[in-house]
Amino acid sequence: MGFHKASEKAYPAVTCRRFDKDQQGNWIANRELRCETDSPVCDRLADEFQKLDEQLRRSLANGK
Repeated sequence: MGFHKASEKAYPAVTCRRFDKDQQGNWIANRELRCETDSPVCDRLADEFQKLDEQLRRSLANGK
């Protein structure tokens, strides 16, 4: 779980990422994001997390 600081543009925001495996044994990352500031700022934050989650999926798929 992560919280943004009051000094950051996306404040207040909180995110939680949970990991599970699907029936085939592939890792799945499920993220919840709550952002209560301007929509463009929240959208950029969601995009950043989506990129990080995709990097993680590739790493897990490659066994790293």
